[in-house]
Amino acid sequence: MSVEIDIISQITERYSALRDAEKKVADLITDDVSSAANASITELAEQASVSEATITRFAKAVGCKNVRDLKIKLAQSLAVGQRFIIEPPVQTGHQYLRVHQTSFGHQPSAH
Repeated sequence: MSVEIDIISQITERYSALRDAEKKVADLITDDVSSAANASITELAEQASVSEATITRFAKAVGCKNVRDLKIKLAQSLAVGQRFIIEPPVQTGHQYLRVHQTSFGHQPSAH
C-alpha cells in the first residue's frame, strides 16, 4: 500500500532540483495555493512570468502527469486542509448567559 504525498510537500521536497523558471512557479503556487488551483495554465504562466511549457514541465517535475493533474492535486490539498480548520462558534453575551443559566438549572429570563 503506497501513501501519496501531499502535492505541497512534493513541491517543497523537490524545490532545490527545479530549474529557476520552475522555482518561480513553485513560489507562486506555495504563496497562494487556492488561486493557483483555480487559475488556468495561461494565468499561471503570466503570473509567474514564465511560458506555458514551463508550467507543464513544472507539473511533471513535481510528480504530476500533466497540468490538469497538478490542479486536481492542489484542489485536493486545499480540501484536506479545510477539514482540519475548525472555527469555534461565536457566542454573544446573551447566548452565553442562556447556556450558563441552563447548565446550572436556572431558567433564563425572557427578554
